[in-house]
Amino acid sequence: MADDLKKTLVQYGDKVLFGLFVVVLVATAAFTVMGTKADSDPKVPALDGARKTEEAVADRISELSSQLGRGGIPDDFIKGGFATDENEIAPRKGEKQCEYCGWICPERLKRCPNPECRKWFENDDDKDGMPNDWEDRYSMVDRYTPDADKDPDGDGFTSLKEYLGGSNPDDPKSIPSPFRITNMERKVIDVLFQGYTIKEGGSADVIDQDYWVMQINYGRNTETEFVPLGGYFRGYRLVPLEKTKALRKGKGGIPDWYEDVYVLTIQRRGQDPIELEKGKWGKTNETYVNLLVTRGKDSGKVYQGRTVGDIIVANGQRFEFLEMRGNKVILKGSEGEIYTLY
Repeated sequence: MADDLKKTLVQYGDKVLFGLFVVVLVATAAFTVMGTKADSDPKVPALDGARKTEEAVADRISELSSQLGRGGIPDDFIKGGFATDENEIAPRKGEKQCEYCGWICPERLKRCPNPECRKWFENDDDKDGMPNDWEDRYSMVDRYTPDADKDPDGDGFTSLKEYLGGSNPDDPKSIPSPFRITNMERKVIDVLFQGYTIKEGGSADVIDQDYWVMQINYGRNTETEFVPLGGYFRGYRLVPLEKTKALRKGKGGIPDWYEDVYVLTIQRRGQDPIELEKGKWGKTNETYVNLLVTRGKDSGKVYQGRTVGDIIVANGQRFEFLEMRGNKVILKGSEGEIYTLY
């Protein structure tokens, strides 16, 4: 029996010793961890290094959030919004960061969602001031060769000026606008058709735009604007006005009934019509833009918060905001010329 045990130890002795070494190592590590107490609670073992790092990051984020809430932005903080996870201050996969304001947003966006920025995300491989997709759209040399000084259509404006002015560099009839969009914002505005007045000579039985004047309240302002039927109000044409029947629901045993009401239709160029029932608030979507003057004596001047129907004067010329659709703004010059901005 003793001889058998001796043979077994000789045969497996090295493995047994290794096993004992592992057991001692694990036990030592366990006692080390258990021997360390957390600062917050002496009964709870301390967090390991990774967990402490997570807590430090969380504390830093909390500190940054507090500073931002007080209106301060630390130098080492990536400015902007938290895109997917509020505890992250750097873009993750599928996200990107605006090079102008640092805002973090989904990678698919073509424009910064920060309302204080709204810059376009432009990739410009040849660094000539014109983005790749714009160069690909027109007859540029290629996106890797600087060609800002070229004039493909021979209209006297370089490709860069055509880009900045929102015109087609391949069409000599398309000349650049003296403006560039720096910001675009959309808002929902309340509109009320308060009623109408009839000028002397008109009849209450016949709707006639020569005599009927509409009373409009815009944006829940207390002031009422009086606009002739068929005329224009903030870029909307007020026409037609119709008398129709509206079903009213009775309550407390009172049966339903039909009531005579007036419905005014307002419509902007390029937009769907909006029907406003007399005495009831309606809604309209408004687009407001800031325009930067890019050339002339007024170069560098910014016109802020303009929308359809507004008129501005730059470099001695008059410009009307004719249409806004999507990210496009159409201006009409004093001589009838049309400028399209993107």
